[in-house]
Amino acid sequence: MMRIAIFADVQNAFYAAKHTFQGKLNYGRMLNDIKKDRELIRAFAYMTKRSDIDQSKFCGALVGMGYDVRSRDAKAKNKEGKTSYVKSSYEVMLAMDAVTMSEKVDTIVLITGDSAYLPLINFLKSRGCRVELIGFYDSTSNDLIKASDKYTVVPKDWIIMQNKKEEYEEEEDEYEDEEVVSDDLENIDEEGEQPAVAGQPTAFGMFE
Repeated sequence: MMRIAIFADVQNAFYAAKHTFQGKLNYGRMLNDIKKDRELIRAFAYMTKRSDIDQSKFCGALVGMGYDVRSRDAKAKNKEGKTSYVKSSYEVMLAMDAVTMSEKVDTIVLITGDSAYLPLINFLKSRGCRVELIGFYDSTSNDLIKASDKYTVVPKDWIIMQNKKEEYEEEEDEYEDEEVVSDDLENIDEEGEQPAVAGQPTAFGMFE
């Protein structure tokens, strides 16, 4: 049986789902569909946490689904009486975890569209590890697609669609909610997001 490890870039997936489907990613269904009849060794979810927002329920939901949540704290900056939050990069953390896990699995599954992970994919393949990439059609780096052994476009049934009322409410909020749904868990909200950079969902940026 093929052994796999999954690495989900939560920030990147949030913006890609919003940009492509105007919806949110169903992490529970995604995990089950990726696994199928393969042996899941570990599943990781990477995100940024903010001190002014309680994200414990969101993280707890991910843990309940089977994810190992890995996070970095956003740094608060005050300018002219306004507080903004700068994302602390977790890309190096993800890369180090993936390299470590590559010695224990046959396949690494990356859920991201960020071209910053291209060197990681090339390194993993050089070590004899198969790399599968999962991303959104219009926000995944072509270089990542070409480098991976298999590329899968996120299907619509992995998406939680938002109604018009929810969309309006989100426009009124300075920080939107991130929703996680599992077949076994209630809907959980995580407040906080980062703006897309240059019109494309990305793992980098600043909370304004």
